[in-house]
Amino acid sequence: MLKRRPLEQKAGHERWLVSYADFITLLFAFFVVMYSISQVNEEKYRTLAETLNIEFSESGAEIGGSEENIAGDDRIVELDKLVNSIQERLNEFPVDGRLSMSANENWVELTLSTEMLFASGSVIPKKEAQAIFSDLADMLAPYANEIQIIGHTDDVPINTSEFRNNWSLSSGRAISVVNYLAFEGIAPQRMSAIAYGEYRPIADNTTEDGRRQNRRVVVRIAGHGVETEQNALDNSIVNLAVSRDVEVEAEVDQESSVQTVQEEGVIQPVRLKGGDLLFTADPDLPRLRELDEE
Repeated sequence: MLKRRPLEQKAGHERWLVSYADFITLLFAFFVVMYSISQVNEEKYRTLAETLNIEFSESGAEIGGSEENIAGDDRIVELDKLVNSIQERLNEFPVDGRLSMSANENWVELTLSTEMLFASGSVIPKKEAQAIFSDLADMLAPYANEIQIIGHTDDVPINTSEFRNNWSLSSGRAISVVNYLAFEGIAPQRMSAIAYGEYRPIADNTTEDGRRQNRRVVVRIAGHGVETEQNALDNSIVNLAVSRDVEVEAEVDQESSVQTVQEEGVIQPVRLKGGDLLFTADPDLPRLRELDEE
């Protein structure tokens, strides 16, 4: 019985095209997916963000029960509402005339005696002060109003290992209050610490009562938010541009008025008979023609 010879199969030299085609296909699919992800519909995104904001706000109102409790970090609390809230909260503390509040259209100021806040020569708040600052932080944390903490002292000199003078003491106390309010939840970028030492008295330092009034910490809450350096720079640029435009307009108006005057009466030299020159703004006057003919 005869055996068939096996058929010879030639090896394919173009099998790499299959792998190459698969690689190109995958690469194309990858870039299509990346392109589709990068295309964001801004209108749909804005609608989604507004919807989520409304839903979460409504949920917060149901839980907290008060619109002031759900205020976002970009909200500015009205000063008259803030005054009423502070008065209600502070009635719970026996301040005994050691705390006063004043307000205008720009600021609300709380003036606290340092005898209520700190021990003599210390910058660590007392427990009574911590309770007041904690309650104050609860009211102010949800909002974006700017807050300044200002330290004052009397004129009695101090020179210790920790504080070389009253300026250092007032600075340390203001910074201590800022740190405590930040710890209680107020955004640090909203606050600043200011120290005046003994140089902004409100009473006579020659009496004990006057010195007691001068030893104080002022919490000043603005009716506006914090202005960033970039915003301040932008406002300065805008004001400079406006003033420059005004100057340019003034220069143009001045040039136009001068040009109008010159056009109305341009001084020209007129040579008369005999070689004399006459400078006039109206060389066609009859009397000049008569002089020229003589």
